[in-house]
Amino acid sequence: MNTSNKDTTQVSQDLASRSDVESMVVGTAHEVKRDLSRRHINMIAIAGMIGTGLFLASGQAIATAGPVGALFGYVCMGLIACGVALSTGEMSAFMPVTGGFVRHATRFVQPALGIATGWNFWYTMAITAPAELAAAATLINFWDNSINPAIWYSVFIVIIVVINFCGVKIYGESEVFFAALKILLIIGLIIAGLIVDLGGSPSGDRIGFRYWKNPGPFNEYLVPGNTGKFLGFWSSLISAAYSYANIQVVAIAGAETRNPRIIIPNAIRMTFWRVLVFYVVSIFIVGLLIPYNDPNLGISTGDAQQSPFVIAFQRAGISVLPSIINAIVCTSAFSCGSACVFLASRTLYGLAEDKQAPQILLRTNRFGTPYMAVGASLIFMPLVYLSLGSNSSVVFGWFVNITTIAGLIGWLVIQITYLRFFYALRAQSVSRDRLAYKSPFQPYLAWVTANALILVILFSGYSVFFPGHWSVSTFLTYYVDIVIFALLWAVAFCFSRSGIIALHDIDLSEIGDNERFGHLPLSTSGPQKTTLTGNALLRTPYFNKGTAFTAEERATFKLHGLMPDNVQTLDEQVRRAYEQYKSRTSDIAKNTFMTSLKEQNEVLYYRLILDHLKEMFSIIYTPTEGEAIANYSRLFRKPEGCFLNIGDVDRIEDDIRQWGNPEDIDIIVVSDGQQILGIGDQGVGAILISVAKLVIYTLCAGIHPSRTLPVVLDCGTDNKELLDDDLYLGLRKPRATGEEYDRFVDTFVKAARKRYPKAYIHFEDFGLNNARRILDKYTPEIACFNDDVQGTGCVTLAAIMAAFKVSGTKWDEARFVMFGSGTAGTGIADQIKDAISQRTGKSTEEAGEQIWCVDKPGLLLEGKKDQLTPAQVSYARKDSEWEGKEHGDLLSVVREVKPHVLIGTSTKPGAFTEEVVKEMAKHVDRPVIFPLSNPTRLHEAKPQDLYDWTDGKVLVATGSPFDPVKHNGKEYEISECNNSVTFPGIGLGAILSRTRLMTPALLVAAVEALAAAAPVVTGSGSGLLPDVEDVREISVQIAKNVIKKAVEEDLAQEKEIPSNDDDLEEWIREQMWNAEYRPLELVGETEADAHAKGEMGTGSQQREARF
Repeated sequence: MNTSNKDTTQVSQDLASRSDVESMVVGTAHEVKRDLSRRHINMIAIAGMIGTGLFLASGQAIATAGPVGALFGYVCMGLIACGVALSTGEMSAFMPVTGGFVRHATRFVQPALGIATGWNFWYTMAITAPAELAAAATLINFWDNSINPAIWYSVFIVIIVVINFCGVKIYGESEVFFAALKILLIIGLIIAGLIVDLGGSPSGDRIGFRYWKNPGPFNEYLVPGNTGKFLGFWSSLISAAYSYANIQVVAIAGAETRNPRIIIPNAIRMTFWRVLVFYVVSIFIVGLLIPYNDPNLGISTGDAQQSPFVIAFQRAGISVLPSIINAIVCTSAFSCGSACVFLASRTLYGLAEDKQAPQILLRTNRFGTPYMAVGASLIFMPLVYLSLGSNSSVVFGWFVNITTIAGLIGWLVIQITYLRFFYALRAQSVSRDRLAYKSPFQPYLAWVTANALILVILFSGYSVFFPGHWSVSTFLTYYVDIVIFALLWAVAFCFSRSGIIALHDIDLSEIGDNERFGHLPLSTSGPQKTTLTGNALLRTPYFNKGTAFTAEERATFKLHGLMPDNVQTLDEQVRRAYEQYKSRTSDIAKNTFMTSLKEQNEVLYYRLILDHLKEMFSIIYTPTEGEAIANYSRLFRKPEGCFLNIGDVDRIEDDIRQWGNPEDIDIIVVSDGQQILGIGDQGVGAILISVAKLVIYTLCAGIHPSRTLPVVLDCGTDNKELLDDDLYLGLRKPRATGEEYDRFVDTFVKAARKRYPKAYIHFEDFGLNNARRILDKYTPEIACFNDDVQGTGCVTLAAIMAAFKVSGTKWDEARFVMFGSGTAGTGIADQIKDAISQRTGKSTEEAGEQIWCVDKPGLLLEGKKDQLTPAQVSYARKDSEWEGKEHGDLLSVVREVKPHVLIGTSTKPGAFTEEVVKEMAKHVDRPVIFPLSNPTRLHEAKPQDLYDWTDGKVLVATGSPFDPVKHNGKEYEISECNNSVTFPGIGLGAILSRTRLMTPALLVAAVEALAAAAPVVTGSGSGLLPDVEDVREISVQIAKNVIKKAVEEDLAQEKEIPSNDDDLEEWIREQMWNAEYRPLELVGETEADAHAKGEMGTGSQQREARF
């Protein structure tokens, strides 16, 4: 790991070199195994640290503050707890290390703070463990008090020792069991409480909000009036803090998963629901069932009688529930005690790893458990026996109460550490979008929660200062840990002799660096090497950072005097660029501005689009890019991409070779310009559609822009306007056809495969007669794809799959009518046919029998083969089937076929008439109708009409964007069949797996992933397809399915593909390019490659030793 902090002490240097678990040599005695899974962490996130606080301490909160005061206390402290969990989650996903937030404090603030925090947290956990065990054992006496509690203490200690010594997986499984038990019991308790409140008790008494009225919602504490009510609320915060203690356990335990950067964020998101359901709802329910002046509230019996839940149900005359509640509390206490030992041991291990604790604590057993750290964390366990004596238990209670304030100090350190982390990212021009997890509302959330925690800590013991309430023990309970922490910090400072780390010196090299996958050839990790300096560097768009070059980089690369002095962040550059973009008044002007930006600063270009993806998509792609292509020769300023001329076929191999070495290119998009974006033959201007497609690949799937190659095959043009234009830059001759054309295409494919054997080839906007023919020719030989033929089919099929999950239509029974059977229509039909075959086991011929295609001559029939294209022939129906039946128009076909699905690619506006739609709706409950023709004016029907004509039963997707429609007061999302949510993920999967072929099975796997992300399937909306703004995550899932299927079919040539789904996702994400500035490293000519010298073409000039 590289570290930018050259001036810190040996402690911080040790941290930089040993900050991660992965830095330890695999297989040594110091390796902690990462054996926790997503299931373990999710259960720990939901209920892992629920202990006695919720069930016992909540009674004191209600007695002191009243039901609403306690509820507000738990809500406020819950929000603080969520803020802490979100902050530590972001840092832990960035830097998943054993010890968690303790080591984050060392790295992002000061080694001394990390040391003090670590030891403070360790003794907090080590003391809390016996406290929880004491509660568990005492609670068992609720059923049978004839057994000496010391026996139960001993039994519990032995079990905890076994769990914590036998490996983290055993701990995880035990937590899953206990958490599941707690979840079931708590939910049952909430339901039972609601039933009692609504009059379901034996007495039939309906309580409702009775006790909120009398004695009232708030209790007056210490002084009368509103001040007393506020003081009651403030006191409840401490009870709530004890309940929420150690909410950061998810992030700490998550570091020991096999895929922490994926699992930690998912688990952290559950924190809110844990707080809402298990704490807030529970306090709300019990606050309805019991008045705050009940004499039993707040007593210190030490058993289940102390629980407000027991009191509430006893008041309702239910005798069995106290035993159930006791079981909940007992289970929670034991589970929490075990978790405390786990947390304490991992914290101690982390301190030892950073040489802030004895190195003997690094020793691990054969299970990968740090047994010495576990043993040290058990030294306070004998304190549990103090509860056997009357006087000693009082002293022990002080220690338990101290841990609450100690926990709050730990939370404060987390927020301070997070703020340093946040501002270090900003100071070093690193966007949080690059992080594995970006928590919301930052940095405001961290600032608010940090200040709230300061207030709670300082005024936690305010009651002792009221006349008649002074108590030395109470004062010490609330404030001694502040002194302890200060002393620990002072000692740590003397030990480390290190100051606060400057923001620019904080080591953020973990970003983009993965402990297992950072070595991969496509990983975008580490610095970029270059020999360029001064203006040469500024003129290279891939290296250029503009005003974001740091002061150090400006000095190193001789940039002083070449730009304004102010160093800006990428975020600030994006804001300026966006204002410039908005100042352009026409779409084509905005397109031209974006092209210019791309030629100046590639990272800024992509980042600007990613920040405004939905708004800019139509500018950098269809339809505006079509206008730019049509005016290519007039707008031309600088060539981009590879131009191959049919007059120079023999030179193609040499022309291809200059774009890089065999390993340099991952994907080639090639077009002959015959059928561009619905505007026809555009000749050499087709280079822009190849460029635009590759931009989409980068934006939507993280394909590295420097590993792509846009190509145009200039075969001439039949566009008379271009041929007559003196400024036209392409060949001035009619478009080549026949053998000459085929030789040209074949020579290109062979040259591309010879020079770049691993490259995936994407054919784009070839003419109707060539697109399918070329695809069919090369699909059995190479990994290739045609978006017009396959992309539209894939995204449409995904929408159909989502629709069928709603309608319940069976694939072996479904009937499809295609209206419009050109390239897109037959491509969709092909995908549907392959899906039917895959899902039902039918042959493709049998599957094709479920599809009826209609085109200009009407229904496609075998008797009209001479009028059909090769792609249409396989869908021609037997003439005998339709003898004596009408088939010349769509209505006749719909009436006869009774389709479940009607798809339009005809460019015939209004073809789906009310009569056609109502006829279809007669025969199926949920008709699926997709008017896909582009642009909007050519749609076969308007979505609003379809909903009105079918009384809201229709399931719709369209070929262009439409606003949501309303029917009978309900709003429906209209999904757009946008290929951009499909082909990038397919390409990513093909590239990473290095699949030999792109088979129908791989495409169906991709479609299934896309369909699974549809809002109507996930329950997040009514759309049949996910939104383009979510496309990068969708691409990960599509790529994962493609890769898995490629491995299953023995097509994948990549040998190190992870078999575990979580690992596979991480493996994919690590190799996705992000629009972020990376450090530059100046190298000499002798150690520089062509890329570093800036001497190679667009396709390879950005090639690095390590992406």
